[in-house]
Amino acid sequence: MSNQPIAVLGGGAQGHAAAACLTLVGENVNFYEHPQFKDAFKTILENKTVEINNWRLERVGQARIHKVTTDMEEAISDVKLIILAVPSYGQELFFNTMIPYLKDGQAVIIIPGNFGSLRLRKLLREKAPERKVIIGETNTTPCGARVTGPGTVRTVWGFGPWLGPESYVDMGPRKCRICALPAKDTYALEEFRKFYPVYSPVRNVLVVALNNQGLLMHPVGTILNAGRIEYAKGDFRLHYEGRKAGVIRVEEGVREEIGAIVSLLGGGETFWGKGYTKWFANYYETRPIKFSAVDPKTLNHRYITEDVPYGLVPISELGEKLGVATPLINAFIEIGSRINQEDYRKTGRTLGTLGLDKLNKDQMIKFVEEGR
Repeated sequence: MSNQPIAVLGGGAQGHAAAACLTLVGENVNFYEHPQFKDAFKTILENKTVEINNWRLERVGQARIHKVTTDMEEAISDVKLIILAVPSYGQELFFNTMIPYLKDGQAVIIIPGNFGSLRLRKLLREKAPERKVIIGETNTTPCGARVTGPGTVRTVWGFGPWLGPESYVDMGPRKCRICALPAKDTYALEEFRKFYPVYSPVRNVLVVALNNQGLLMHPVGTILNAGRIEYAKGDFRLHYEGRKAGVIRVEEGVREEIGAIVSLLGGGETFWGKGYTKWFANYYETRPIKFSAVDPKTLNHRYITEDVPYGLVPISELGEKLGVATPLINAFIEIGSRINQEDYRKTGRTLGTLGLDKLNKDQMIKFVEEGR
């Protein structure tokens, strides 16, 4: 058990899972939700308890949380490690709420980042340039989780300090990566990796963000199954029903486009590698998990509303800057925008909002690796 509490920010599924897992291994957790969402957080505010159950291991735990609050200053004032676990479209709200209370020496880990570390660094330069805070991000969440009721969360795969290494068995070539911004500060993320050793450091946060496998599979499968999703009204299993040979071939094309960008940024090949999408589809085909993963119920779903504007848009702009053609990625941006009647190129995360628009390739690499 560490001397200081750990702050977990975000009252969604990943926040529930992290707060519960860390509590059940003896850590004091400050569990925070933004006041805007306090009604949905009411049960936990009153009971200070999260129930977590793991579908695969058939384990259930009752976690009595050290502190539950909607006051950001109370949540982070006495901590060194801050875990931000909110969807990308919620990050800006939390960033702006958190910045006035951040202190020198604190570390903020965004799970997953989707380039969020770059956005937070830019906001800090604008609003609190003197603040010396470590910022890092991961390419994926540590577990697949769903909130199943007030104060209860269910995990169907993944890793966590309470779930133990055995919970990660059977996930094959799935790769979890982490990096700080700049990369020279990644050593300061060891407190997080102590609890989540499944994350391995890589060269820079651009390589981390580009290797979010959700950006590869979620928009492709959802958009190509748009009619089925609208017809089914919830009775649809994307990874089991919607990812067959034709969809997988398109996913492989998107993987190749992303991989070309990763290579130019010094990250080698994408971590999932050739054939990963087919392996992942087979994983759902051959295991009972296929009956439990029901989503999405609507096209106004984070598989489009998060992964397209906060993932594919900056990837497309990186490709254009680096001279990498991304026709498939561009197509899914345009189709996703049309489906949900929102111009994701205007509302999404851009190189401008990340502070990278005026940098060439070499300057970008120096910035994300050395801070210059």
